[in-house]
Parts: sequence; C-alpha cells; structure tokens
Amino acid sequence: MVMFLFTTLFAQDSTKIKKRNNEFGIDVSGFIRQFFFVNTSQFGGDYYFQPVYYLTYRRHFKKSNLRFGIGGDYSREKIEASLPTDINKYERYEYAITARIGYEFFNDLSNRWQVFYGLDFRPIINYSKNDAPYWNGGYANGRETFSVTYGLAPLLGFRYKILKRLSLSTEGSFTVNYQNSWDRKYYIPVDPQTPPMPDEKSKTDGKIFTGFSTPIAVIITFDI
Repeated sequence: MVMFLFTTLFAQDSTKIKKRNNEFGIDVSGFIRQFFFVNTSQFGGDYYFQPVYYLTYRRHFKKSNLRFGIGGDYSREKIEASLPTDINKYERYEYAITARIGYEFFNDLSNRWQVFYGLDFRPIINYSKNDAPYWNGGYANGRETFSVTYGLAPLLGFRYKILKRLSLSTEGSFTVNYQNSWDRKYYIPVDPQTPPMPDEKSKTDGKIFTGFSTPIAVIITFDI
C-alpha cells in the first residue's frame, strides 16, 4: 500500500510541466540580413545593421511581461597629426549606453503567433570627444558633446513561436523624448608659439522631440 501511494505521487510529480518565467533575447537582425543577402544599401554598397538593444530580458506573468533591454557602443582610436612637427597627441573617443524598461500585455492569435503591446521608459547616454576633426589657422579644432535623453514609448509587436521555448519577435514604437545636452569646442595649438584660444561652450536644456521605430529588428528569444 505504501509503495503504491509513493509510486502514484511520484508519477503525478513527474507529469508536472516546469513553468519557465525567464526569457532572454539576442538581436539577430544583422545575421538574418547577411543570410538572405539583403544587407546592401540602395546604392549598391554594404552596410552594417546596428542593433539598438543587444540583449533583452522578460519576466513572464500570466498575461503580461516585465521587459528590459540594454545596448551600447564604445570606441577609442588615435588620430595622426597633420604635420610632422606637431608633437600633440590626438584621439577620438565615443561611448553610448541605451536601455529600456517597461511592461507589456500579450494575446495569442494562434498556436504560433502572438501580439504584444505596452509602454517603455528608455534612457540614452551619448558622449563623444574628437581632438582633431580638422585643422585650421594653426589649431586642431576639437569638439566634445554629451547628452542624456529620457523617452516614453508605446509599442506594438509580434512574436512567432518556432518551438515551445524558442521564438522570433519584432516590434515598432513611437517615442517622445526629453533631452539635456552640452557641447564644447576647443582649440589645440599645433605650434608651441601659437597663443591659446578659449573654449566655446553651449548647453541645451529641455529639448523635446519624437521618433518612430519601424519593426525591422529581429530578436531571437529563449525561455529558461
């Protein structure tokens, strides 16, 4: 009798389906364009499709999801002086951090197709510094910029379920952005005898603009 009860309970437990509430996604837009030979511009040259969010995450609930995404870029390189007598060291330095956090609801259209809709909060940080975009009048004309942008974005997207735990998704959104930024122009004397020149600074507070993101990015997602 005891053995029968144990066997019954074990069989019931083994038939339970483990609920997987965590989903991770990777942007595969560039790979798909290369695979289908559509990674060319209208002028015949190749271009690289730059993802906005390299990694995405969802926390699944019954009829909704908490969503998160992050992306960014970083580059640093030296710039050769225009004159052999110029002993200054020049460089170009840039970075960008893009993130989103939001909430979405979803409805299944069929066994394979799903529609989702929601709202994101999207902060963006951009910084760039170029010591010598060009030389003029005995100076290297440098420029430094920094901006912080906050966006609210209603979104609509579609998901295609390849397997139970593997999907492809794409989405479009309309973003209302609020941005603060500053800009600095500075001048580096090429010759030690050249007198220094003061910087030129400007600042922009409260710039508001909108943007529309078309559903061209493809994300492959998997549940764990």
